[in-house]
Amino acid sequence: MKRKETVKDGISKAIDVLIESGVDLSRLFDQDGLLKQLSKRLVEKALQSEMDDHLGYNKYARSDSENVRNGLSSKQVITDNGVISVEVPRDRASIFEPILLPKRQTRIPGLDDKILSLYAKGMSLSDIQIQIQELYGAEVSESLISNITDSEVVAIEF
Repeated sequence: MKRKETVKDGISKAIDVLIESGVDLSRLFDQDGLLKQLSKRLVEKALQSEMDDHLGYNKYARSDSENVRNGLSSKQVITDNGVISVEVPRDRASIFEPILLPKRQTRIPGLDDKILSLYAKGMSLSDIQIQIQELYGAEVSESLISNITDSEVVAIEF
């Protein structure tokens, strides 16, 4: 009986292929290293899949629908691996609302938790701003940091 492949098996195989391909793994965590490139590709692939689902057909299929793909728009997103520039698909009717990366969202979940952790350890807003810049190369304003900490503090109190 053939065993059904799990996501974990697929990831393991992808890592094996990557290692066997001779990629320079010493650059994995560099400024524009492999981890950052993989994050970008994964997010863009997921957004394309969301668009396929939204329109009801894949990118290269024909459709009689009036709402069709209408190019891409660039978006800077702050992730745990730094800032990445992703290409977000658009539709002609402008009704596509991505789930993974909603419109006007510039942070992938996880960064807020790191900001809250730094704040809880007593760091000032300006210190957190400097730390985020050094770690991720991301420019975040003190007001954004304040909004993140204020919204979470209010949520915890209730």
